[in-house]
Formats: sequence, structure tokens, C-alpha cells
Amino acid sequence: MGQEITDTVVFVMPRDHELQFPAMSALQMFVDGYKERCRQTDASMGKVTYRLSYEAIMPKEDWEFFASVGYKVAQEPSELLYTQPSLVADMSDARLNSFINGGRHAAQVCGLITGVGVCPPFPRLKQVRIKRLGLPAWLVDPHLSMLIDAKDNEITGVLGKAGRETTLAAAMGLAVIEIVPDGRPRSWLSKWMSPLYHATSDNEDQIWRAKQSIEMRLTHVFGK
Repeated sequence: MGQEITDTVVFVMPRDHELQFPAMSALQMFVDGYKERCRQTDASMGKVTYRLSYEAIMPKEDWEFFASVGYKVAQEPSELLYTQPSLVADMSDARLNSFINGGRHAAQVCGLITGVGVCPPFPRLKQVRIKRLGLPAWLVDPHLSMLIDAKDNEITGVLGKAGRETTLAAAMGLAVIEIVPDGRPRSWLSKWMSPLYHATSDNEDQIWRAKQSIEMRLTHVFGK
């Protein structure tokens, strides 16, 4: 009879809603790729069975938020009681923010901490088809519910201060013009995975130019 080994992992997740996106991306990659990593590194010739048990330390309502917008993992977390974990992946606010001026993106830091390597700035979530026909439809500082309930072909993009809303919009595939806080490196939480993302300052001329740039790209790709 073969041996069974259980890897127990604790993911300490950030409380900051923006930082949760790259952290959830890294967790998704870790969990979904666990079996394949075990297969590739198994030196027992199949005699050992590897199992994963993990806990995500974050508010329940934050996990439920991601689930409501299509977040899925191959295995759901569970509470690890009285267990010495094999790995503690500390992606707490303090740990991540200690890298903010180090030249890396937050997703790169989460990838290093969890050992998954390069991961995208946000996890796989539900996608919304962008509005292609007629006049552009921009949501300015939208409420979160407007994005959660968004339907295909209704929204061109989102304009607003950097936060959970702009990150969610980019993850869903919408165009985003994001006003980055003063003093924060634009590379720290950029949405580089989105071709329709533009970071800017709170300046009317820069915002107008960003909108024109994105709308020209949309016209080039989709036509009038």
C-alpha cells in the first residue's frame, strides 16, 4: 500500500482590497497547479500520493466577494486546526507593502512568496464583453454592485480612483482609466495584463487624453 503525504499550507491574505487581487491570483495558481507540480517532482515512481489541505486567512465576506465574481479554485480552503503547516505563505499587508519601492509588481512578490513564479495581477474571474457599438459608455467612480451585475455590451470602461472597483473592472476585461494615488509607484498595482488599461493622475487633460487613446484603440480593433 502506497504512502500518503498531506501538504498543509496557510495563506495569510492581505486585508487591503487592492492587494487581495494579486494574492488571490497567486493562491489560485498554487492550488490549481498543485497536482501537476507534485507529478513533476515525484521521485517515488507513483508510490506516494500527495494531498493538499490549506487555509486562507481573510475575512469570510472577502472570499465570498471573489466567489460572487467568478473566482474558482480546484479545491476549496478549509480551517486547519492544531496543525503545524508545511508552508506559511505570508501575503499580509505589511509583508507585501515592504516591497512597494523595490521595483517589483505586487503580483511578482506574491508569486515569489507562494513559489508559483510569475502570476497575473488579478485572478481568473468572469468576463464581460465590452460595449463596441454606438457612443462609449464610461462608468465614473462606479459602485461595486454596478460591476458585479454588469452585463455584456453595456459598458465601455471605468474611470475612477485606484481601488477594488477599477481592479475588478480590469479583471473582467473592461477598459480602465485609473487615477493612481500620489506617491505610489504606478508599477506596484498596475493592470499590465489588460490592453485597455491606462494609469493617470487626477488631471483633467491627462484623463481626457487617456479616454481618447482607449477609444481610438477600440475603434481600431472593432471599427465604428
